[in-house]
Amino acid sequence: MLRFFVVLSCAFAFGCAPEVEPQTDDDVALVRTSLPGINDRCVNAFREGGIEAIPQDVRECFPMERSKRWTGLWFDQFEGSRFCASPAEQCTFDTEGDRVWLSFADEIEDQQPDRYATDELYEIEFMGRQTQSAGAFGHEGGSDREIVVEKLIRLERVSGS
Repeated sequence: MLRFFVVLSCAFAFGCAPEVEPQTDDDVALVRTSLPGINDRCVNAFREGGIEAIPQDVRECFPMERSKRWTGLWFDQFEGSRFCASPAEQCTFDTEGDRVWLSFADEIEDQQPDRYATDELYEIEFMGRQTQSAGAFGHEGGSDREIVVEKLIRLERVSGS
């Protein structure tokens, strides 16, 4: 599984994937195991075009819950994102609880903060959708779930972070 995430990270970050040939049945099985719940459309895209052919928007490849209003804390870090739902009083990568990767929908790109901030903690309120099942989401698959922010309502930097 680690090999898969190293190749995936390299392909997305640096465009270093080799010229693509159809993937083997073993590679497809590895994708299904590494990314539980991935839909057949995205698996077929991978089979024909490799890692780069899988859409980056999680909503295109995984079943999602209905959109709802969320509030809580969001810890933003280079190559890291962690959302801790209210009533959380702290949120770091070491905080107990589900590891939830927070991403922003492309359609609200203009509302996103600088994504390369260092160790920023925010109070956040938004409308968004969460993956229905746990899996391997976010950077190198280190998060249990992913929530996609589809409408940002409030975002305030927590002082002292």
